[in-house]
Amino acid sequence: MYSEAYEAALSLIAERHTGQRRRVSGIPYWVHLVHVARLLAESGYDEPVQIAGLLHDLLEDTCRDDAEMETVADLVEARFGQRVSRAVWEATEHKRDGRGRKLPWRARKEAFLD
Repeated sequence: MYSEAYEAALSLIAERHTGQRRRVSGIPYWVHLVHVARLLAESGYDEPVQIAGLLHDLLEDTCRDDAEMETVADLVEARFGQRVSRAVWEATEHKRDGRGRKLPWRARKEAFLD
């Protein structure tokens, strides 16, 4: 039913988001990611966009620092291609400044919207 790439994305989010839960509902975080991909599919988007939906929080929510983000982004590009990698990178909110300090919420949101 699903392609190898889609199943690889499911495995990756299961591995990287292990133990993470949504703050309010407490459901496993990966459920949100699957819902995003399903909404994209129902809206007519093709599989690469659906895979990007599965992976859209991968960098910001599973990486400790910029170096790890770059490593994981490279892995995403190698496994899923430049289109998916670019979409994931564009959806990523950068939570730390160049020195590794956590940025204030408002500054992060404004930078993301820019």
